[in-house]
Amino acid sequence: EENINLLNEDLGDKKRVVRAMVGKIRTGALCTEDVMTSPNDGAPAKKKKSSSLKKARSELAVEAMEKMEVVLQQTILENSTLKESLKNMGEEVDRMRLRQ
Repeated sequence: EENINLLNEDLGDKKRVVRAMVGKIRTGALCTEDVMTSPNDGAPAKKKKSSSLKKARSELAVEAMEKMEVVLQQTILENSTLKESLKNMGEEVDRMRLRQ
């Protein structure tokens, strides 16, 4: 239980770091061309383009955040598994030494 609580705290800290990093990433370059173009160059089209761009950026940021969170959770789980395996191997080596 204690190990799970520590992992959850660690995960929460890492989520905050990832969110801060995603907030600094420019996502405008990732927009599709059809979001960037409009049929005319009037002021209403610019407002529409701006709101579409903001919406696309928000959607991309959310999608990127979700993917990074999944990767982070998988990495933490793998690290935990590896630590447990290393601990078990150390215990096995100690038992083998005591037998000899």
